[in-house]
Amino acid sequence: MKKLLQLTVALLATLNSFAQNVGTVSGVVLDEKSEILPFTNVLLLKAKDSTLAKAVTSDIDGKFLIENASFNNYLLKISMVGYGEILHPKVHFERRQSKL
Repeated sequence: MKKLLQLTVALLATLNSFAQNVGTVSGVVLDEKSEILPFTNVLLLKAKDSTLAKAVTSDIDGKFLIENASFNNYLLKISMVGYGEILHPKVHFERRQSKL
């Protein structure tokens, strides 16, 4: 099985609005050769119990956007048929800043 996604997922965590308690995670999914991986599953899981918070699929250019994620601690799980899975354990949203 191919190595999955050298998470050069240029993960960018940004905040949509200070008035709302939500944020956005976006990125690009690449393999170990830095080639784009289109139509990859990207899951945002609650860190507390690994339940699904949001799910999207990357587009033909490997780009994904998860919007309206509540401020919380998350895991980011990325998977694709024929590849393994990547679990990024630290996605954290809070009111004034977001960190990965």
